[in-house]
Amino acid sequence: MANRKISNLTKKFGKKIRIERTKQNISQETLGHHANLCRTSLSAIENGTRVPNIETANNIAHALNIPLKNY
Repeated sequence: MANRKISNLTKKFGKKIRIERTKQNISQETLGHHANLCRTSLSAIENGTRVPNIETANNIAHALNIPLKNY
């Protein structure tokens, strides 16, 4: 049961990243560059197949100019 909750949280986080990135008209490659990630890693986070650590999540939020607490 705990793994399902983590998976749902991971997918929700990734979806919010994708929504905000597209709202700001930023490519995955550009956001990845600003967040110190490769495009494939960012794609996996957005798809909910990779769980970002707190530092990576913070880097993404910072690159989008959004406080991490909004996620």
